[in-house]
Amino acid sequence: MPPWRPGVGKSYYTTDLSRYFGWLPAIPFGDVEGTLTYDGQTHVVQGRGYHDHNWGNVDLPTVMSHWYWGRANVGGFHTIFVEQVSTKKYGSQKLPVFMLAQGNRILIGDGRPLTLQLADWQTHSCGKQYPRQLDFHWRGEEGTVHLALRHPQQIEATSLLTALPRWKQWLLGWLVNPYYFRFNAELELRVDLDDVQAVERGSALYEMMLLR
Repeated sequence: MPPWRPGVGKSYYTTDLSRYFGWLPAIPFGDVEGTLTYDGQTHVVQGRGYHDHNWGNVDLPTVMSHWYWGRANVGGFHTIFVEQVSTKKYGSQKLPVFMLAQGNRILIGDGRPLTLQLADWQTHSCGKQYPRQLDFHWRGEEGTVHLALRHPQQIEATSLLTALPRWKQWLLGWLVNPYYFRFNAELELRVDLDDVQAVERGSALYEMMLLR
């Protein structure tokens, strides 16, 4: 499907628009081919892929508290769903992003009506908590969309401090402990729009980024 961006693809953090964070999926859903070389042999591989890109001139932990980001391809539908939450300095403002496409036709690109409900919180061994139930709701003039994510399987759980020297990890660990989680989950997608109605089940990939 074609490249897409939410609005202008940027969130601004000053009134003169000089400080910003930009993001867009250049390839929301596409074909991938390449080679893998291991054990002295090269293997040709093919599959489906996704590519996004971000850029900007702000230090993310100073403007963003956390986010939930995910994507899925089920039953001919492609979707990207995001809830970003800014820091208290910016009023803990929620910045939702939502894209729903059927084939290469984008049905929804306006994320403003998107809301997120979280439940069934679990505590990870690092002390951070994460939800095992995520419900994204979109309601607009065209109808409604509901994404229910259940039974997440953890792929990754990493402290963002591990890239620093140990003495910096120890020092900063007293103040902050930013953490990154990635999951695979079961997904039920319900689409009830003027011209499209469907219920599809499959899997979704999503992440929880805790920047503070």
